[in-house]
Amino acid sequence: MIAIAWAGSVGCSREPIEPSPEISIDGDDVVHDVLPPESVVVAAATASEPARRVEPALRRDDDAGATLVRARRLVFRFTMRLPFGLGAGRPDLAPPAGELRVDIAGKRLRAQFVGTGFPVDDGSEVRMRVDLPGTYVFDGRGGRPVSTGQLAAWFQSGPGARGVELVVRDSSPDDHHVIDLVCRLFGEWAGTSIATVRRACAADGMPTRMTFGPYRVDRTAEATIDVLERALRTDHVDPPPGLTHLPSIAFHSPEVLARLVPSVDDPPERRARAGEVPVVVTDGLRVENRTGARVLLSVDGVALGWLDSGIEPSSFPGIPAGGHVVGAMMPLGGSASRGRAYRLPANIVLERSLPPPPRPPR
Repeated sequence: MIAIAWAGSVGCSREPIEPSPEISIDGDDVVHDVLPPESVVVAAATASEPARRVEPALRRDDDAGATLVRARRLVFRFTMRLPFGLGAGRPDLAPPAGELRVDIAGKRLRAQFVGTGFPVDDGSEVRMRVDLPGTYVFDGRGGRPVSTGQLAAWFQSGPGARGVELVVRDSSPDDHHVIDLVCRLFGEWAGTSIATVRRACAADGMPTRMTFGPYRVDRTAEATIDVLERALRTDHVDPPPGLTHLPSIAFHSPEVLARLVPSVDDPPERRARAGEVPVVVTDGLRVENRTGARVLLSVDGVALGWLDSGIEPSSFPGIPAGGHVVGAMMPLGGSASRGRAYRLPANIVLERSLPPPPRPPR
């Protein structure tokens, strides 16, 4: 059975959006009172993990020295919103939040992903320079250059996304250089043109509240920090330490999942396919992800965790027996496996939802 890291659940407010809580910043440490605790490994890993590989950048960034520079840090909180098609959900079992910490010094930007609310590894970084196209990313699998428009594919660990919805709800005046760098980051991430993202992101200033694909985003803090200039360099040198890839992450403990209740009538028992060997499950849910991408698994609209594709099956014990809606969402929105009614306990295979067939011409 694949290793599952469990992180405590996090509550979130519903619309209308309320002011974000304050967070404290001390040097490079940011403490947010809505982030879950550190992940806890609850099972030993048995699946082999690809070797970490740091690929050379297309262009070295050797003019970044070993001196301390003043950097401006912006902190954005991301909260996942699941579509209603995956189930009604429960406010007390909301998806976890994640923090995006954006450091800007001169012509360089470094964005760090913190928490289990993102599909990428905790601590992953995206680096860019204002005078060079594309980005360089570090995650638990290593480091690699990412060309313009391909950051969404890296974030999803699978098929990319084009034209991810970016809607600014509130903004404030700011330095044009900083606005351009931040908006370019979101533009690369959304897989859209720079002109489009400037209209959506920088028309009225720095975004302070927005929606980005399935995420609700709030700017929660700002500070000035001292950082080594070489820690911002946009090539393969000086990668961040301690990055680890977990192929499967669970948001809730079995004790928390026991609070779920069946949401639908028991569906008819599914017949086994030709040549399929039935898998007996006595508790909760056992899942095989064959969608071809890392997905967010959900039961009755409650996010259970992230699952890589092609790994050994993952188990989520504790869910009460009965009829439940099980489905999966792509990290940037859209169905990975549409919600379907199952009777649990069960073994479920997630397969990529196909688009509806075209309508015949009239």
